[in-house]
Parts: sequence; C-alpha cells; structure tokens
Amino acid sequence: MKEKIYVVMGLGVFGFTMAKRLQENGNYVIAIDNNEEKINEISELVSEAYIADVTNSGVLEDLGIKNADNVIISMGESLEATLISALKCKEFGVLNIIVKVKNEVHAQILRKIGVNKVIIPERDMALKIADHQKYEKFISLIELSEDYSIVQIEVPQKWIGKSIINLNIRTKYGINVICIIQGKNYIVNPKPEYEFNEEDQIMVLGENKNIEKL
Repeated sequence: MKEKIYVVMGLGVFGFTMAKRLQENGNYVIAIDNNEEKINEISELVSEAYIADVTNSGVLEDLGIKNADNVIISMGESLEATLISALKCKEFGVLNIIVKVKNEVHAQILRKIGVNKVIIPERDMALKIADHQKYEKFISLIELSEDYSIVQIEVPQKWIGKSIINLNIRTKYGINVICIIQGKNYIVNPKPEYEFNEEDQIMVLGENKNIEKL
C-alpha cells in the first residue's frame, strides 16, 4: 500500500496530536507551524517539520504541498489565516482538505470554498458523547458512517441456545453477526449453525436504527 502524505498546518493541541498519531499509524507526515518551539517539540515525532508561514504561496510550493494526499489545517482562531491556507491548498490541487474551526459560522464559510471536512472539536465531541449515552448496553462501538456502525454487546437472552440461521438474524433484525467473542477466543464470520451460549459476546454490523432496535 502506498504511503500517504499528510500535511498538518498549525500545531496547537489538535494539530500536534493529529500529526503525531498519523505518523504512528504509518503515514508520511509534514508538520508546519510558525512557532519554532512547537516545531522543535515535534521534529523527531514526524517525517518532516518546518517553521513557515502557510499563507505564503511560495512557501507552500517549496514544501511540495501539491504532492500531499491530505492537508489538515488547524490555525487556532484566525479565520483569515485558515481561509487563505485552504484556498492556497485548493489552488495547488489538494483533493482532501480537513479544517478545524471554532464555530459553525466559520464552518459554513469553509464549506462554501470547497473544503472536504470541517471539524468543530468541542461541539463534535459533546454530540458524540451525548449520542453514545443511548448505547449504555454496548461494550464498544465503532461508527463506520452516520448511518452504520459495528457494536459489541452481550448476546441477547432470547438468543441463547438458538442458532444464527434459526433466529433468521439478517432478515428479522437487519444486521449481520460478524464475530462471536468467548473470552480470548474469537470466531470470525460464524457459521449459520452456530448456537449462542450465555457467556458469548457478539459483534454486529448494521444500520444504527436496526442496532438500536436490537
């Protein structure tokens, strides 16, 4: 698999954490900030780190911004710097631009110039935590999209002693059982004849509305 190139502009808490984790995940990360102290702090944690003014087209061209697969812009509260940086990235043909902003007004402006994704961290996290309170019986939850998730739950009591095929799970519940967990043992893609035990935990994939019904 081709190594992806990420450029992270702005090294506040969000940008610094994002750059570090992207590098840990096996990507090629270029970190940029106009603060020398922040660049010194992250220089050994990413592929490349530069002190630079990202609103300068010449600087971005010298840094090879057009070769980036993804650009993440996290410029604090400076809407002007954020807008200029995003527009310059668009001019250089960057296909995937992710921008952190502080409020919905800024978000709307960025969307209008064609930014792929806008993040409002405090709002987004608050909504996510609040939404997850609906899923108190879930052991873990992975959101695949706004509509689909993978969740791990205790096997429903009424399923115990019955098989996947007899329960007609896919048709009746609109979900797929993709894994059975028995302590440290994992049964991936269990056979239709598998009968559930009381100690089982299951991982199911499906639409959120169907998972909520379950």
